[in-house]
Amino acid sequence: ALVFFLVNLRTISNYNVNWDEPAHFARGQAYLHFFLSGSKNYRDLPNFENNSSSFPRYSIYQNNRDMEHFLKRDGGHPPLNGILAALSNYIFYQKLNLLGDIESYHVFILFISSVLLAFIAHLVKSEYGIFPSIVAILTLATYPSFIAESHNNIKDPVETTFFTLALYFFYRAVKLVSNKLVIVASVFAGLALGTKFNIFFAPLIGGIWILLTGRVRRILKVNVGNVVFFLVCIFIPAIIFFMSWPYLWQDPIANTLRIFGYYGNIGAGALNQPSLLIGNVNTYPLLWILYTTPLVTMALFLAGVVFFITHFKDEKKKLSYFALVWFLVTVGRVTFSGFSIYGGARQIMEYMPAMAILAGVGAHYIARRKTVVQIVIILLFIPIVFRIVSIHPNEVVYFNPLIGGLSGAKEKNFPSWGLSLGNSYRQGVNWINTNAEPNAQVALVVNPAPAIPPILFREDIQFFNGSWSGEEKKGEYLIETIFDNWMRVYFYPAEYVDRMLEPVYEAKVDNVAIAKVWKNDSAHTKPEFRNKKLIDSKNIAFTRAGETIEIALDEEAVLINVTMYYETDHCIPMSGGRVFISADGKTWGKLAQPVVEAYVHSEKLSYPIAGWSGRYIKFSLSQVESCPFDISNIQITRIL
Repeated sequence: ALVFFLVNLRTISNYNVNWDEPAHFARGQAYLHFFLSGSKNYRDLPNFENNSSSFPRYSIYQNNRDMEHFLKRDGGHPPLNGILAALSNYIFYQKLNLLGDIESYHVFILFISSVLLAFIAHLVKSEYGIFPSIVAILTLATYPSFIAESHNNIKDPVETTFFTLALYFFYRAVKLVSNKLVIVASVFAGLALGTKFNIFFAPLIGGIWILLTGRVRRILKVNVGNVVFFLVCIFIPAIIFFMSWPYLWQDPIANTLRIFGYYGNIGAGALNQPSLLIGNVNTYPLLWILYTTPLVTMALFLAGVVFFITHFKDEKKKLSYFALVWFLVTVGRVTFSGFSIYGGARQIMEYMPAMAILAGVGAHYIARRKTVVQIVIILLFIPIVFRIVSIHPNEVVYFNPLIGGLSGAKEKNFPSWGLSLGNSYRQGVNWINTNAEPNAQVALVVNPAPAIPPILFREDIQFFNGSWSGEEKKGEYLIETIFDNWMRVYFYPAEYVDRMLEPVYEAKVDNVAIAKVWKNDSAHTKPEFRNKKLIDSKNIAFTRAGETIEIALDEEAVLINVTMYYETDHCIPMSGGRVFISADGKTWGKLAQPVVEAYVHSEKLSYPIAGWSGRYIKFSLSQVESCPFDISNIQITRIL
């Protein structure tokens, strides 16, 4: 565990924040400041408005979103993990200056993940010995997505650790008949509850295990003392959850119900991978685990399951039974129940410790105390270590040979291939810092600016999403992560860079780009899109019908922009619409980008098209009375 921590500490600067972290860090800082000072804003901090890298130092996530802001607008996941990460930043960056601003948040995640390794090792050693313990910790420490998430996922590794420690102390409490350990388990359950609601499935794991192992009578001795003790254990997590979240204090019942409503919406909605449904079974989590688990880990895990089945009488009251129930409940809750899962299996990361335990048991079964076999099993982890090194710091996009690596996952369009949750931005930033001219401008294509901390850029570089110039081609750098549906929601800018610009840099794994940098100028525009002209107005005709404007050209052309000029005296502003394009006027394809406010000006509607070919264009607008229906002139730009 210590080696895992130290090795990964050396690489901590290679990772970007993930998409969720900025909000968690800002909220954590706001609540931490309140707990340390009693102040609901940052106005009591000396020299706060003129923050610099010298003392006193403040984090970039200490900003206008102070506690007063969050008391009005909080919600979503609980804040305890963000508060603890903010405390790590406060100690290691603001006070001691031992780590950078971003790294000091991430060291908390790395530390807590290392603690998880230590406890898994101890739990396996207590029942099966040192060799299975070594294999269990190697299994988890070489699990690619665990390595990646341990660097920059503020929720799931933290939740997994607290979840595991709650189960660890519960299991030990039952084995040793210790009420003190039950109390400790309740404390860790409270820490898990203060991070994420996954902990609600821990009692199900423990309850099923107790029921199946025939321990019900001993556990449920009904007397006043046991009832009181049970109630205390129930209230400990609730107290930690409530006390760590000031937002709840204002209206405990209503705000708590809002949080439960949030989890109902994100957790129990429609399955996000309908193409992977077999009946009512969502195979996505099973396939994700199958394709992203190293083969040596998968083989040892399956050996552990086989060992449990073939030695059921001996293993019935041992750790393998507990771990198997743990794994099956964790994965089964998103496979058979209708609970949502998306973007991989990070939302059920608690399966990883259970898998590691069973892998250790499988190694124990295979080796049977034969030293040579034990050495061979340990050596089998060397290939995955080399593989991890070769794709670092992109371990989160690892796919194993069963699907053909990341390139195979892309070829099969497996959901969320290439999804780095923003981590691969860091490699694009590094390239820009090394290669961009002085005072260069940078913007993101899809995501809002907080997806990259501005302090990661060279000091002279201006990082601002307003730098996007589109067809004006002012030479700004554009950066974006690439995965299966990166253009799903954010339309024209993504289509523009993907179809019309040549990337100047690509971060690749298995020859698949997971991040790209473009320079928006003529020199880096694809040759076929470099020359454009206005279509002569005599070659443009249009008709109106209800809420639709249909434009017809005299010939098919590759289009760049349609601008409709109109009178504004007797009409109302337009509130939206859709655009369709056709080559023959019969078969219509909907262009991805809707008509949005940014395209509507006082006397014109200027709609950009990312080089799509067509002869007919149809605008389906929101109201018949909207201004664009009073057309006075149409200008259309095409590619030569």
